[in-house]
Amino acid sequence: MQPNGLDILGCVARIDAMQSVNAAVFILRENLFRSEKERLKNVRNA
Repeated sequence: MQPNGLDILGCVARIDAMQSVNAAVFILRENLFRSEKERLKNVRNA
């Protein structure tokens, strides 16, 4: 059975969306980590 183009497009779109979500989560975690480090540094200096 030949997969139709729509199935392939849907699959690619899903993979794309997942990668975007992963990238967003990664960026959010990086920002949280950085701001937490800054906060700890400020607490220590206070």
